[in-house]
Amino acid sequence: METLETTGRIPDAVYRLARLDMAYRADGRLGVDRVYDSTTSAKGAKGTHDVDFPGFWRGHVWLQLRGAGPTDTGVVDLAWGPWQRRQRLRSGCVITTRRATTGSPALKVHVPRGWELIAGVGAMPTAQDINVGWRPASTMAALRLIRDSLKAIKGPTVSDSTITDR
Repeated sequence: METLETTGRIPDAVYRLARLDMAYRADGRLGVDRVYDSTTSAKGAKGTHDVDFPGFWRGHVWLQLRGAGPTDTGVVDLAWGPWQRRQRLRSGCVITTRRATTGSPALKVHVPRGWELIAGVGAMPTAQDINVGWRPASTMAALRLIRDSLKAIKGPTVSDSTITDR
């Protein structure tokens, strides 16, 4: 940040805009950084890509998928930790969601045969928002989510012996 503030230029660093965005708490609006490109990354089994977002990042993430032709449509399957979602989209369409916590596992993206994937961090105002519609990946995942939610909202316990009449 010192280099930016003293010289007016963004220093050379991996994910520099994303790091500055987090430091300034700009909620992804400072800029976008590409973190994954299927043309240069190894593809997983049967067209599945593991997209690792930077460990420090929490906020907007985006995906752009491209088919062979500009009018192609396809279905992409997304799995992120205990959550999953299926999305139908047109070639070239950009979709966005949010990474809620740092340190979450890689986003698994299964694309149609022959499609390419680009992914990144930062706000994409014209992207299709897919925050709603995620569901637990399994019954066990749903039970873990319920348990974790109850732990998060459970306040200090009060026993009968600590309550007195006044």
